[in-house]
Amino acid sequence: MKLRHGDPSPRLCLAASVVLGSLLAGCSDSAEVAGDHVRVRLVSEAAAVTPGSPFWAGLLQTLDDGWHTYWRNPGDSGAAARIDWRLPAGWTVSPVQWPTPARMPYGDLMNFGYTGEVLLPVVITPPADAGRGRVELTADALWLVCADVCIPGEASLRLTLRVRPQAEPTASGAESLFDRWRARIPRPVDGARVERRDRQLVITAPLAGAEDARQVWFFPDAAGAVVHAADQQHTVTASGAVEVRVQAAGGVATGRLHGVVTVTTDRFTRGFAIDAPIEEAAHVDGLPAGSR
Repeated sequence: MKLRHGDPSPRLCLAASVVLGSLLAGCSDSAEVAGDHVRVRLVSEAAAVTPGSPFWAGLLQTLDDGWHTYWRNPGDSGAAARIDWRLPAGWTVSPVQWPTPARMPYGDLMNFGYTGEVLLPVVITPPADAGRGRVELTADALWLVCADVCIPGEASLRLTLRVRPQAEPTASGAESLFDRWRARIPRPVDGARVERRDRQLVITAPLAGAEDARQVWFFPDAAGAVVHAADQQHTVTASGAVEVRVQAAGGVATGRLHGVVTVTTDRFTRGFAIDAPIEEAAHVDGLPAGSR
């Protein structure tokens, strides 16, 4: 089934979620799937794992040129991938450690996601009493890829590993793959602050490399916090912290703000995870700071 790309949320997101959910019932097991404009497979950093010791695994998507897939907050249209792991008794899996996304403008909309290749990594922990031998891990995966149209896909994927007293790296370059994508997992930031000033949210945080930044951008973890497609501005304060000014959705924001701030220089792009309460701006001369 194809969906028209660019339908604004929540229409396309709801339609994609319904389609993805209905697809899962028809999954068939496979080690790797060549879908429409994307190849999908499960990968592990280790070929052999040890009882009680966590290891990295993930869903690797390789997309055709001109196609993209989505971050956990897809933005104004689209839908994030879903991965439901089916593990042996006693095995546990972390939430997806979503890599820092890129902005993908489409007309008046702003979407967030990935092109080319993306690994959605997790940490899996075997129980301390896991028996030696082979173990099969299965994940039911749902995804959406888009260009001018959007195509949902699904698969039930298998990953077979050995349980041994000593871990063994894979022989297929998985370590470098995981190193590359771990580097794109946003780093938690201490000391971030968020102020509401009229219809703007001002995020202030000490971010490494910000003094050389040519672009700083905030990606909210979920829709409804900020206007995705609105312009954002940033400045570097005298103390070296970054101020990012974003437009609040609907002009009202309360509670906490969760998301990722990216810093792009001529040498790198880094993501920083923000989680801070939204504070009212200080008043000056009886007026809100944003009203002066």
